[in-house]
Amino acid sequence: MSLKDLANQTLEGFNPATDNASQQEPEGLPAGEYDVALNSVQFQVFDSGYECISVDAEVLTGEEAGRHEFININLDPEFVTSSGVKLYEKFPFMLKQNIKYISQLAFAVGVTLENDDWEDMVSLAQAFDEQDAKGQQFILEVKKTQSKDKSKEYTNYVFAAYADNDEEISISNEDLPF
Repeated sequence: MSLKDLANQTLEGFNPATDNASQQEPEGLPAGEYDVALNSVQFQVFDSGYECISVDAEVLTGEEAGRHEFININLDPEFVTSSGVKLYEKFPFMLKQNIKYISQLAFAVGVTLENDDWEDMVSLAQAFDEQDAKGQQFILEVKKTQSKDKSKEYTNYVFAAYADNDEEISISNEDLPF
């Protein structure tokens, strides 16, 4: 990989005016729950030809505030790995899991996905854009697991909406401190 290619990859999403240059993010966020805002959901095609829904969530509070979690979710039923394997024929549960990820993310940020939105990854990304999902806050749970032989670490996510706090609160005069 050339310096130019490495710089382009490294600087994607990096803001030199506000981001910490010493922050290491190759593994993404550590396992835990985070208060995040959705920066974007978009259809992305990488130079390698890999296509996915690309999600950018920014941590708002705590030690990791300001960090971004970039989540790429492939929904192409015909996806072929670089080694020539039709991934979802070999591992059909992965495509189902990715569909659930998108559905859960939509729910967490208040996006209603219609049947036509599932036509392809472009229409899915457009549904998030058209329903003003950018800036919506939700809870991102990051889970890390090891492969059976401990050679790889996998990251799984839970996207959760904030609980409704529309409950009416009743305070009597006896509860007031004055």
